[in-house]
Amino acid sequence: MRNAPLVSVVVASRNYGRYIREALDSALRQTLTDFEIVIIDDGSTDGTEAVVRPYLADRRVRYFQCDRLGQSRAKNLGLGLTSGRYVAYLDADDVWLPEKLDRQVRLFEASGPSLGVVYCRRRLIGPNGDLQAAPVATLHRGWLLSRLLVQNSITFSSVMVRRDVLEHVGAFDAGLELGIDFELWLRVGMHYEFDYVDDLLVKYRTGHGNLSTRLCDRIESAVAVKRRFLDRRGGLARVGSERVMASWASTYRTIGYLMRPTDVAAAIRSYGRAAMIDGGWRGSLRSMIACGASWAGRRLGRVEAVAPENLPENV
Repeated sequence: MRNAPLVSVVVASRNYGRYIREALDSALRQTLTDFEIVIIDDGSTDGTEAVVRPYLADRRVRYFQCDRLGQSRAKNLGLGLTSGRYVAYLDADDVWLPEKLDRQVRLFEASGPSLGVVYCRRRLIGPNGDLQAAPVATLHRGWLLSRLLVQNSITFSSVMVRRDVLEHVGAFDAGLELGIDFELWLRVGMHYEFDYVDDLLVKYRTGHGNLSTRLCDRIESAVAVKRRFLDRRGGLARVGSERVMASWASTYRTIGYLMRPTDVAAAIRSYGRAAMIDGGWRGSLRSMIACGASWAGRRLGRVEAVAPENLPENV
């Protein structure tokens, strides 16, 4: 019987054959070597199997095919096929730096049982791997439930989770297709602390796929997750009305940002609604002025695109 590894790496992918080689190479180059990699190919039609096949010569790597389970069920299948004390998720289009797993395990093992998730900073890359400019994010540690409700700043491929935490709170919600990590972190945050390695250990790929065409779906999903948490899981009692108001204000500002390129009036209404909730009129007025400028720019033939990488992680 095979001994359980220290870390289980779950890579769920559908039609990311053009990127998965770089993701797997980055996992296999980790300075920590006591790990397993389980790849869940969720109905790819782009030759992913041929790309993955050479990696199966490494006994740490296993490959499973399924038929379009969706990302939550595919990730849960991967979790069920692993046995490591810690679980790290790597999206097939992202890349890890070599010390990522080692530094996260060391942080876990220097901490107490209340620590459930360790994450790290990200660096944005474009479709071809070129580095992208991005503001430095403010990360937080400790009991983050109320912060997560307002703004999820945790990049999915940056996380490592203790397996017993997932056994306690449950895995990804199989009824969701979007916002699955946001929903999981809220459940984890009810019982466990978060911490982070203060270094850029993940390259997060942007500008490919269809995220920009699904932004409305992402917003709706995040709103639904938030409402369910507040209504069904007693979120209001746990975080307090002030943080709930801040959370909704943040949501409406995100909706305003999303709507600005296509519906200026709706964007302005969203910014105004956010200010009515939290009193942040100065920032909302600046955003309203920016809406007017974007409208004027379009009248002059300029196109403004929404950049998904600038949106909150929970959408």
